Amino acid sequence: MRCNKFSYFQLLTVTFTSILISYFLIVYLANKNARGTKRITETTYKHSKTLNQWKKYAAHPWLFTDHPMMRRFSSIHNDLDQLLALMSDNMGRIALLRFSYPWQMMLQNQIYTIVKYGKVYNYIVMVADEKSLQVCFELNLPCFNGTKYYKNYYKDLDPTVEALFSNKKYYKPMNWFKLRFYFDVLRRNYTILAVDTDISFGRKDIWLSLEKYSLSVGGCDMIFMREAPVNAGFFYCKPNNKTFFLLKEWINTEYTHSRFDEQRTFGLMRGHYYEICNTKDECNKVKEKKIVPFSKNSLETMHAFMFPVRRFSSPYRPVGSMECPVKKLLDPCFGTSIYVHPLCVTGQTVKAKKIAESGFWMMKNPCNKVNVQVSLKNNESNILEVYHCKPSVFANPSSEIEFEKCTDLIAWAA
Repeated sequence: MRCNKFSYFQLLTVTFTSILISYFLIVYLANKNARGTKRITETTYKHSKTLNQWKKYAAHPWLFTDHPMMRRFSSIHNDLDQLLALMSDNMGRIALLRFSYPWQMMLQNQIYTIVKYGKVYNYIVMVADEKSLQVCFELNLPCFNGTKYYKNYYKDLDPTVEALFSNKKYYKPMNWFKLRFYFDVLRRNYTILAVDTDISFGRKDIWLSLEKYSLSVGGCDMIFMREAPVNAGFFYCKPNNKTFFLLKEWINTEYTHSRFDEQRTFGLMRGHYYEICNTKDECNKVKEKKIVPFSKNSLETMHAFMFPVRRFSSPYRPVGSMECPVKKLLDPCFGTSIYVHPLCVTGQTVKAKKIAESGFWMMKNPCNKVNVQVSLKNNESNILEVYHCKPSVFANPSSEIEFEKCTDLIAWAA
């Protein structure tokens, strides 16, 4: 009898204790969730605040040496996810720039024009070697260490060598390796704007213009400048299964068509994986065509359909050239003046001269050079020449007057 009473008491004790523990657990979890929500809110606020702060400096961050906001970039240069989360806009868009050590001044002119006149603040800069990475840090840029995309595939080549078109040994790898980087970002579901270094931008809102190109033909997800058939130095691409597939197939042509560079092989893919279209009806017809793979053994593509690709005209076309500017100023307000890209010459010095002849070079010459001592992983010299370029408008307020006159900031495809 005593045993039964004890059992009832024990049961009551256990039940009360369980209720008490459950109560405190619920309170703890509620408080934890509240704290987590607060952290998310604070993180979102800080991210938004960071982007707003960045807009003040994005066009020429190299002129703000020692500004504390810039220092955070050097701590996340190996973390692509964190860098993209920090620098992409609220629509998941990101501009992917790149450069190597000899092309510092060209990069600075590009960044200044893409931000000030192209209205693209959300960019990161990828480099393929340690020397260029150190320069990128010195310029206060949102840098990404992309050495794995180059060194893992081209172990015996120096990515700091100026890869001239005539030097195929360096030229082809320098253009192939960037595609792996672009795909790595695209597959993370970011809309990308991929840009070669030798491009300077006109007075057009780039994101809005490209979205117009896409929507006007029913949603084309990949856009290039017109060449033969396209120029691979600038392209816009939205993330989806079709673009993932197309990029993977494009990268694979480095091995299936090893004699050619990336632009030539993309041309060879036309009629097999994609087709050019510039109207909604044309693009809809492309989507109904079956892919004709390079390899008959490619089972993955047997039942897939072609991909519509859209082009826009070169800004040089109105003055009689598709690939290179003539020796005259181009109108930065003209409908196709998204950017200038001197394709008919090679090397930074000559390209900069061509861009200047077009009226799209915004840096005051000469740029200020400083010798910077850095620690490199290898045994190379630890003294690097770093250039800090100032926009000409600082000394001559009227130097960009033709750009300021533009009223229609949306480009059109022709």
